[in-house]
Amino acid sequence: MLNFKQILFVIPIFIFSVVSCNNSESGVGDKIQHRQYDVTQVISGISNPSVSTKKFVVVGDLQRTSFLEKIIGRESNDNERELIINEIANIDPAFMVIVGDLVFDGSSSSHWKEFDELIKPVTEKNIPIYPVLGNHDYWGSNSSALENFSERFIQFKETYWYEKSFDSLALIFLDSNIDDLTSAEWQNQKQWFETKLKQLDEDNSIIGIIVFLHHPPYTNSKVTTDEEHVKKTFVQAFERSTKTLAMITGHAHVYERFLKNGKTYIVSGGGGGPRVDLKAGVKSIHRDLLVDDPDSTAKRPFNFLVVNRSESGIEVKVMGLLKDSSKFFELEEIIIPDETIN
Repeated sequence: MLNFKQILFVIPIFIFSVVSCNNSESGVGDKIQHRQYDVTQVISGISNPSVSTKKFVVVGDLQRTSFLEKIIGRESNDNERELIINEIANIDPAFMVIVGDLVFDGSSSSHWKEFDELIKPVTEKNIPIYPVLGNHDYWGSNSSALENFSERFIQFKETYWYEKSFDSLALIFLDSNIDDLTSAEWQNQKQWFETKLKQLDEDNSIIGIIVFLHHPPYTNSKVTTDEEHVKKTFVQAFERSTKTLAMITGHAHVYERFLKNGKTYIVSGGGGGPRVDLKAGVKSIHRDLLVDDPDSTAKRPFNFLVVNRSESGIEVKVMGLLKDSSKFFELEEIIIPDETIN
């Protein structure tokens, strides 16, 4: 039996699928050449990540395609999900950030067991994982979903937003699920975020700040839209800060990059959830800085980010993977802040 959240989720996807099924395009990436494990032992630590390596990875929306989504024609990407996790493990980063939607149904024990199996290549190498909560991670009973989440990430027993430092970078993790927090919790998080940014701006040991959350303030996705509550609550403070480098989100199963008021916004929801088409060309809402094919509405490659520290900020390499392929390629590489931009 579907619960209310699941019904609300499936209906618009069904409508979209019916409307667009005869107009689907191949992905823009097709044009590019180029032992049983106790998960909680590894991924529940709350100390700051190691700086023995200068790089970390970011991936979003690892959830499996649900049975109902398959019925309405959404793609299933189990093989690509495994390839992405194996590739991340091979890179052997200092840690991995997941920008939400680790599973399809957060209250489902079986979905979490499947997630535990999926990430074994990462956890078996003792690579820490720092997540944020996505909307799917709250699905079903909130209490059961949060219990499943906090069993694996014990910092969530205390708070759903937190900070880490990585050498001279500050990393802020937020909960953008406004409908699943009380108004008091939402305001407490907003105040914490604004206070934290002011403190970090005044901290001479910090050269840059990266903010992670699930819902994107900006996207050209045909399935999801700009999240106005994120703009209202977090974007203004983010843009006021003198040290914020990037806001990295998921939710839209795609890769996008925008520059707004001198700040970088990245959507990296390409971890294996069913990908979405984009509004592009004259129908696009925002100018997407990925330059492969800005007029294409097609599904983009699966993706994750490899982030390296630099003297003045970060270098981000976007790794892509085509559907039914096992070969990763560089979708783009960017420097933040880019001193060539006036």
